[in-house]
Amino acid sequence: EVVLTPAAEVSTKQREEAKDWSLWDSSTHEYDEPQSACKFQADYSEVHEHRVLVVSGRATLTTDDGAEFAIGEGDAVLFRGGVKCTWHIREPMVKHFAYFGPDGKQVKANMTIGCDECAANCFEESYFIEELDMDICPKCRKKAIKASKGIECEDMYAGAVLQREGVTVPGKAKKAKK
Repeated sequence: EVVLTPAAEVSTKQREEAKDWSLWDSSTHEYDEPQSACKFQADYSEVHEHRVLVVSGRATLTTDDGAEFAIGEGDAVLFRGGVKCTWHIREPMVKHFAYFGPDGKQVKANMTIGCDECAANCFEESYFIEELDMDICPKCRKKAIKASKGIECEDMYAGAVLQREGVTVPGKAKKAKK
């Protein structure tokens, strides 16, 4: 089931709560082929509820049973577990989103971040290298520092930023020891 709440009916409380949710930006999303179509499949069968508050942009949602929803800035959308749909981004979109359990409390999604060196799941803690668009686990980061013998210009991951659960830890750029 998909429940759409038009922007004019979204409560102030809903808007405030959504500010603490994760943020998604269509400009950084990998779309199903072709990329230019701005479409992707979403499967919400592993969560009780997926809640969205659209910050900006427009999209059309089409469920697997053919129901269609046009959503835009300020709209709230609730996806109940089991829903599968196609997102078609019509205008670049930014949205807040979160997952909720049967008790109505927010839960973490079953998210992973894979190390681009060894393929280990490093969601809890990883290092992100923006210039290379890579995530590496702490073990691979440590190996790289050891291999460079602490010489930063030889450290291929110099400037890697520490992340916990995909969120940058402020002020924690990992510098090689000299």
